[in-house]
Amino acid sequence: MTIESDDRDWLGKVAGGTVVRVERSLSRREGWLVDVERSDGSGRALFVRVARPGDPINSPETLVKEAELAGVLAAAEVRVAGLVGLSRQRNLAAYERLPGRSDITEIEPHEQQQVYLRFIEELGRLHCIDIDSLPMLDWYRPESARECALAGLDTLKSNYDTSVARASSTAIVNPLVDYGLRWLREHAATDLGRLSLVHGDAGTPNFLYEGDEITGIIDWEWARFGDPMEDLGNATLHAVFHPSGEWSELLAHYERTSGIPVDVERVAYWRAHLAVRSVIALGTATATWDAHDPIALNLCYRTVSDRICCECIAAPAGISLERPPLPWTSDARPTLYTAVAGILDTEIAPCLDTSFAQGRAREARLVVQALEREHQLRPLIDDVDLVELTELLGHRPTDVSTGLSELRDLIVDGPPDRDGTILRYLARRAWREERLLAPVVSLFPNLELRPLEKYPAVT
Repeated sequence: MTIESDDRDWLGKVAGGTVVRVERSLSRREGWLVDVERSDGSGRALFVRVARPGDPINSPETLVKEAELAGVLAAAEVRVAGLVGLSRQRNLAAYERLPGRSDITEIEPHEQQQVYLRFIEELGRLHCIDIDSLPMLDWYRPESARECALAGLDTLKSNYDTSVARASSTAIVNPLVDYGLRWLREHAATDLGRLSLVHGDAGTPNFLYEGDEITGIIDWEWARFGDPMEDLGNATLHAVFHPSGEWSELLAHYERTSGIPVDVERVAYWRAHLAVRSVIALGTATATWDAHDPIALNLCYRTVSDRICCECIAAPAGISLERPPLPWTSDARPTLYTAVAGILDTEIAPCLDTSFAQGRAREARLVVQALEREHQLRPLIDDVDLVELTELLGHRPTDVSTGLSELRDLIVDGPPDRDGTILRYLARRAWREERLLAPVVSLFPNLELRPLEKYPAVT
């Protein structure tokens, strides 16, 4: 998959020159690094987002929304990439390529904290914008914290159900989707301190930095009007996947610099909210597999997100979760999977000349290694699941898929899981899946929730 020649011509025209380099970006959503050379010899670096009709992550509607929002944010002095051109016909949006990096885990903790302090200040500026001054007159404006929390969940669930029900889907029912949605509805707040423009997916790696300065906030596909505590909760969840930040200090700094009071309980709720949404969105994205998708990365995110979601829900109630060992030990004998993984790693990857292609070869190797473990361990894990599902349901289901469907019905129609029995099972199942798919999980290994403690009083 590439950018076609006539699209390159359009990019050159809007950028005032000729396209001289096109390289796929290593990102979850499809994007391209494009270099343009002008007639005077100067260059222009672009980042190009491509929409694919039918792609739930990169839809044409999202492409247009982000492009139109870029101008609004720039006018409000929020640090974002400038829009160079938008073509609805071509499903392309071209932006100035921002300087900076997003790999905050590659710098020292004290340096991370300085970057985060500047990022928190940017979030505060975003949240303090007078939304009545903005041109998005057709955007939904919730009237309560509960409306903020529930807005969009039905659509998200509908998209998930549609994707899983497709004939091409290989997905099985994930009861955590319905458990998480029920928990969000039962625990939504009722009071809203203020309504702000929120990013909707704030945190690393959705901002770039140089030194300790923020050069821009990126990926605005989930932006909307909502509770500013949402962005803080989202940022703390992203800091789980990219371990970083002392959040007691950062939350205090946000309150001090923005003047917006921080409600730690609502921050924890929104952390769980993004975790639930991630479980649903990743379930939608991985219901079917497509060669152009970042398969290993999506599989890693999906697998780890299930466990992290359980922990986000359990934490406010103080429910302890278990991490059972796998019922298996490898005998380390070479297999056909081992041979294929070796070919990818030692014979194919070294011959590739772009970082994107090398990354894809590495991801293919990880998927092959995960498939080997799936082949060897799945029957054993299914046996464990059937035993635990029997205890929950009161009868032995015919197979795991049927048992998970029955558990979903119990979650939707049954009494609340007040003692956490169902949640503990979902967490054990998630942990087993994480250990099963260890090769792809190695992309984001050993992740733990960051503490959300009461921060020092602001004086």
